Amino acid sequence: MSALLVKVKLRGETRTIVAQVDIRGLFERAANDTQDVDDADVLECDVQSSQVNSRKRPTDNDSDDKSTPEATKQNYHKRKRAEKRQEMYNSMRHHPTERTLQETVDLAEPLQLEFSTCPLPVMGGGYIGANEKSNRPDAMKQYTVDELVNEHGFTDFWWDGIETIPVLDNDGRIFMLLAGRPMDPAYVKAATRAFELIMKEGALTEFEPKVCQNKRGDFPAFSVGSLYGIGHQVPKEKSNGKYTAMLQRIVANKDVRRLAAFMSSSVQLWSPRLFHHCDSRLTTMFEKLKPPGVKKLFPKSFFPTAAINFGGKVRTFKHRDTKNFAPGWCSVMALGSFDPDVSGKFIVWDLKLIIRFPHAATINIPSALFTHSNSPIQYVPGELLHWIDNGGCTDKELAKENPKKYAEMQEKKKTRWEEGRALWATFEEIRGIGRKGSQVSNCR
Repeated sequence: MSALLVKVKLRGETRTIVAQVDIRGLFERAANDTQDVDDADVLECDVQSSQVNSRKRPTDNDSDDKSTPEATKQNYHKRKRAEKRQEMYNSMRHHPTERTLQETVDLAEPLQLEFSTCPLPVMGGGYIGANEKSNRPDAMKQYTVDELVNEHGFTDFWWDGIETIPVLDNDGRIFMLLAGRPMDPAYVKAATRAFELIMKEGALTEFEPKVCQNKRGDFPAFSVGSLYGIGHQVPKEKSNGKYTAMLQRIVANKDVRRLAAFMSSSVQLWSPRLFHHCDSRLTTMFEKLKPPGVKKLFPKSFFPTAAINFGGKVRTFKHRDTKNFAPGWCSVMALGSFDPDVSGKFIVWDLKLIIRFPHAATINIPSALFTHSNSPIQYVPGELLHWIDNGGCTDKELAKENPKKYAEMQEKKKTRWEEGRALWATFEEIRGIGRKGSQVSNCR
């Protein structure tokens, strides 16, 4: 292995790269990779010293010479295609194609559980989950799969991480979704590159001890995006101090953005009412209420907030994310190099369910209501929607400025949870989307 100047012919274009590689491996990847060269995992190199600079941070701008007319033309068409895709998202969001409906919805086999979602723990007028009783020693306790199955009556559910499995309650509502992943091999490569980026950024960052411990586990974890809570008059962009620039690089990465877009699309396809409920309100915030400094986190995702975990071997404590929107789905993705038959399990304690959770797979769950072991990757804070529903003000401000609307909002507390639960589509409704003449809007 040494740093070499190598010419690679890919898609009819010869490019020159400097990388630490073995020659055979490089040309095998050049022949098989479906991505452009600047998508490949090529490390930064110092040409003069011919030594790999392992301390240099990865960027999306690391690419080959694009000054030739051919490269300029390719970049122009690539940019125009990206702009067209963004325009389509802005007008239709993640509108499912016929192929998606046939391959995902029509072939899906649901997991029916004997479980009622009526008495789930909510508070805050139905916006957030009820507070947990703090028992850290119990939350931190580790169990083997055999212990949970044999001594506590859990079910060990084998899942390939690819196919989509809707999880149904007693009323046939899809309250949780094993969303899987696209069949496209390039998506798995994007997930792998995203994991490697997070690992490298983490390795180059000196984390303070206080950020290495949180209620979800003993590892560095950060929230990014829009938040609103106690003491806030308006929503704010999450402040992460000296870690902000590092987190912004991760959020801006094209592979991370692709993963975020899939998570968002899975919510629109399988819970369109929930998606529309959140997306319409968040659009109002970003485009009309416009709190200072608050902006969309990802260009093709409705989620306003995300959590990024560092540390490699991340094991979360048993917990609920009670500040998230109560009926809202949090999208969780498994990333890393591990054996899913041995580790990387997703545990839903209330359902006594252990789910095999492979790399690049996504699970959507109302994490404010169900005790689980893992962390949300993208989510919607409940109090953020509360502020938006108030018209961009606190309850106290609303009571003073518009007593009539305040009284209406207080009255809605009695029914908000049932209305929120009704945002979950039934499996039959989603199946109807794939039938001729049926539209997604029918489920809104």
